[in-house]
Amino acid sequence: MMKSRQIKIFMVTVMMLQAIPFAHADFQKSPWMRERGYLNKTAGKIGFGLTNLTVGWCDLWIQPKEHGFFKGLGVGAVKTVTNTAGGLIHLATFPVPLDVPLPDGGVQFERDRSLIPEEKLAEIERASRA
Repeated sequence: MMKSRQIKIFMVTVMMLQAIPFAHADFQKSPWMRERGYLNKTAGKIGFGLTNLTVGWCDLWIQPKEHGFFKGLGVGAVKTVTNTAGGLIHLATFPVPLDVPLPDGGVQFERDRSLIPEEKLAEIERASRA
């Protein structure tokens, strides 16, 4: 029983040591900070908090694919905790539009532009310039 616990502690320590490069992560401003006005900022903060709280744990599986298994597992474990906890903090403090930067700007979703019809893309581009 004791040996099993020691192995678990050793494995967690190794994973965390693999995350040392993560200490130099880029803590970017949250995307909702670009919004203008109190209501837009608080709504953006709620959405950002919900996103990080609900899917922050996915980094545990995504990071090993990007960084290799052991380093990715360490980075993923740290980002899982920071993104999920950061999401909870953003939700709990949404009435106050002060930012709590998350590593690499929190959870990011990449949109596959190939799935959007060209005319819709043009419409989106025009709307974003206005």
